[in-house]
Amino acid sequence: TFEKKLIFKYVTFEGYSHFMNAYLGQGLDLDYSNIQNEINFFGVQQLNTEQAKKNTSQETYRIIKHNFEKIGNKIEANKYLALELEKRKNTLEKTQKNYREYLDLFVFKINWWSSEFGTNWLKPLFFILLTSVITICSMSIIHKTVVQNKALLLFQEVTLLAENYYCLR
Repeated sequence: TFEKKLIFKYVTFEGYSHFMNAYLGQGLDLDYSNIQNEINFFGVQQLNTEQAKKNTSQETYRIIKHNFEKIGNKIEANKYLALELEKRKNTLEKTQKNYREYLDLFVFKINWWSSEFGTNWLKPLFFILLTSVITICSMSIIHKTVVQNKALLLFQEVTLLAENYYCLR
């Protein structure tokens, strides 16, 4: 348990290091550290709280994600990918300077809004259901209109045939 932000500035991790079940509620800084082997972050707690997010950089989240990917833990890696992308989105919101950054921010906001960077599966499910309902309603209205138009044309043809029949008599 660390009561303050844990900073490893100009530290070299030569061997295998472990932060298993560490409480890092105030954040972590690995930006200027040199990591030669894997670091085990399994069970790290509170690194996704608001205070920790404020004190932890995008690079630190990237390092943690990379270490989870190296050991094959894709589920935990995706959790830190989402935190890394959230930090990138926040950076873009503060520094939008050119057209490219505006487009990047737009893509990041859509990704966040639609699924919170892949961490909320209910949002995409909701959008799929909403799209399905809209499509079904639209197709129903279009089909109804087409059927009504065909019925109207058929009625007009029958009326025209009847008028011609009676006129010829």
